[in-house]
Amino acid sequence: SSATLLSASTIPGLGWAMDRLGLRWAGMLNATLMGLVCIVLGSIASEPVLLTVFFYLLRFLGQGGMQLIGTNLISNWWIQKRGLMQGISGVGLSLSMTGVFPVLARVSCENIGWRLTFAAIGTFVLVFFVPLCSVFFLETPEMYSLRADAARGASGDDDAADRPSKERELEGKTLREALRTLDFYAVTLGCSVWAFNATGVFFHLIVILQTDLRADTKVMD
Repeated sequence: SSATLLSASTIPGLGWAMDRLGLRWAGMLNATLMGLVCIVLGSIASEPVLLTVFFYLLRFLGQGGMQLIGTNLISNWWIQKRGLMQGISGVGLSLSMTGVFPVLARVSCENIGWRLTFAAIGTFVLVFFVPLCSVFFLETPEMYSLRADAARGASGDDDAADRPSKERELEGKTLREALRTLDFYAVTLGCSVWAFNATGVFFHLIVILQTDLRADTKVMD
């Protein structure tokens, strides 16, 4: 719990790094650190303090950092179809977190142990994911003379006048301006409720599935 709360409180620092370095370099750096953490700390972590640091870095660089960078990529490249693309991304995230990868990781832990499993995960991230970041993590469509949503025509300063006023209002706010809007806090509250519930259910999923709900119902009766 302490590692999760610490990760959540330090994620804004990663957002600051993304603004300074750009999504491509931030993604490559995040993936590289993630791979090294899995390999190095996965092989030496044994004491409670070091295990907490290990779990904090996994949460910060893994679910926190990679999801944050991916969300920003979608927001940069899609505006009108942003909801659809976020939904498609959410399907992949859900399947990977609760379907394919947990099963593979559990089978691997049972056969070669959790330390070698983390070493294998780190190696996979360094060998495959870092190069993918360098190729596919593009900044904004305007940098490549494109428009968001794969709209026709080259981008330019004249495009801003053609965009709907509501779109300019949503896309053009600075941090200070966003902090003064009710929309910002509504979205933050909604994301917080989802994150707290998802984290709680995910960490206690095995216990929940092993609970005999019929026995609890009989006791209540």
